[in-house]
Amino acid sequence: MSFWKRLLGRGKKGDTATRKKPAPKPKRDTKKRGTRKHEAPKDYPLANVGSLLKRAKADPDRVVAECTKALERNPGDVAALCCRALAYQARNDGDEAIRDAEAALEADSVQASSWVVRAVVRIAHRDLDGAIEDCAQAIELDPDYPEAYAQRAMALERKGELAAAKADYARSIDLQFRSSLKAEIGREGSNGRE
Repeated sequence: MSFWKRLLGRGKKGDTATRKKPAPKPKRDTKKRGTRKHEAPKDYPLANVGSLLKRAKADPDRVVAECTKALERNPGDVAALCCRALAYQARNDGDEAIRDAEAALEADSVQASSWVVRAVVRIAHRDLDGAIEDCAQAIELDPDYPEAYAQRAMALERKGELAAAKADYARSIDLQFRSSLKAEIGREGSNGRE
C-alpha cells in the first residue's frame, strides 16, 4: 500500500477491513495518441518533463527516431522537439539537444515545460545561471509547476546555493503533494457520485 493511501486513511498495509473498493477504471480514450510506447504524438503532454526524461534515457536512439518522424509530419511540434532534445541529451549529443530545446522555445515560448527542458539541457552542460533563468521564466509562466522548482533547485545546489536549493526542493515537493492530494480527492469525489 502506498504512503498516500495510508496517509489518507485507507487502512494499514494488509488491512482489508478498512479498504474501500477500488474505483472503476475510467473508459479509455479511443483517440489514437501514438503507435509505440516512445512515440511523441502531436498532442503529447509536456507537463511531466521528468517522465519524458526517463523515456529518453531508456532508449534514446528510438526516441530520437520517433520524434524525428513526428517532426517530419509536423515541423513545429513542440512536444517532439522537447522530447528529442532530452533524448539527444541522454545520448550525450549536447549540440543537438541545445538546438532542439532552442527550436521548441522559438515555436512556443509560453509553455513552462519548454523552458524546463532547456534548463535540463543547460544543467547538463554546466550552464547553471542560464538554467536558473530558464526555470525562473517557467515559474513566472506557471507558478504551480513543480518540475521548474525541482530543476532550479538542482542548478542552485550544484552552484553551492544550498539554502535557496532547499527552499525550491521544498516548494516542488509541496506542489507535487498538493497535486497528488487533489487527484486523490477527485477520484474519491467521483466515486461518491456514481
